[in-house]
Amino acid sequence: MIELPLTVLFHEGPMGRAYLEMMRQCGVRPRAIVRMIPRAGPLGRILPRGPRAAGLARRRERAANHWPRALAAEHPGLAAEMTARIETAFELEPGFLAAIRSGADLDRYCPDVRPAELDGFKDPAFLPLLGDLPPGLVLFTGGGILPAAVFGAEHLRLLHVHPGFLPHVRGADGILWSTLVRGRPGASAFIMEPGLDTGDLAAALETEPLSFDVPAGETPDDLTLYRMVFSYYDPVIRAHALRQILPALEAPDTLAARPQDPAAGQTYHFMEPRTRRRALGAIFNRNHDLP
Repeated sequence: MIELPLTVLFHEGPMGRAYLEMMRQCGVRPRAIVRMIPRAGPLGRILPRGPRAAGLARRRERAANHWPRALAAEHPGLAAEMTARIETAFELEPGFLAAIRSGADLDRYCPDVRPAELDGFKDPAFLPLLGDLPPGLVLFTGGGILPAAVFGAEHLRLLHVHPGFLPHVRGADGILWSTLVRGRPGASAFIMEPGLDTGDLAAALETEPLSFDVPAGETPDDLTLYRMVFSYYDPVIRAHALRQILPALEAPDTLAARPQDPAAGQTYHFMEPRTRRRALGAIFNRNHDLP
C-alpha cells in the first residue's frame, strides 16, 4: 500500500467514504484522516476523550449513512440494479458500494485517524486544526462552506471534487444539471479558492450516462430517486474523478492544475421539482406513474 502525502478532511457520508474506498482499491492510502465529529453535549463531556470521540463518531456515522442503508432495504431491486451497473461501468471491485455504506472503521483506510470535535467550520478550533497539519494537499470531503480565512493557509492546498464538468456546470445538483443540459454527467477535481467552484483544475471529465431500470413492484417517488442518485451514483462519479489524479498525488507539489476562465460556464442552483423530475427521467427508466 503506497502512502500519499495527502490528508483527508473527512466529513462522514457516502462521498467521503467513496474517496477512501477508491484509494484503497487503487492500492494507496492517505497519510492521515482528520475525522470531523460534532462536539459532545454537557453530559458527554464528562467522558474521557477517547471513548467520547468513538461514541460521537459512531452516532454521526449512523446518521450520515442512514439513506444509503434505508434505500437498499426499502428498494432492494433498484439498489441492486444501480450497484451492478455503476460498479461495472466504472470498473470497480464488486462490493464497492456495499463498502461505502458499511460503516467500517476508518483504520481500514489509514492507520492515522485523528478525531476532531467541531461545531462545523465556524468553530474557533477549526483554523488552528488546519494550521497544525503538515504542508501539502488536503482532500475536502464536504460538510459546509469553508471560511475565507482557510485559503490564507500558505502551507496547504485544498483539493475538492465537484460533480460537474467545470467550468461549464458550477453550483448545486451538478450531476442532475450535467445530465440535463450536457447529456452526460461530469466531475472535476480542482484546488479550492474563495469563489464557488472556480479554482484551478487538476482534472475535468465527462462519463457515459447510465440509466437504471426501476423494477416492477417498486414505486419510488422523485425524492427517493433523488436520494438514490446522491447515495450511490454521485459519490462514485466523484471518486472516479479522484482516481484519475491519484498517480500525480504521489508528488503533489508537481500536480498540474490549469486556471479556469471565470467568465465561462454557468452556476446552477438546486432544481425545482418539475426540472428535477425531467433530470431524474433521464437517469431512471420507470413504467409507472409517480405520485
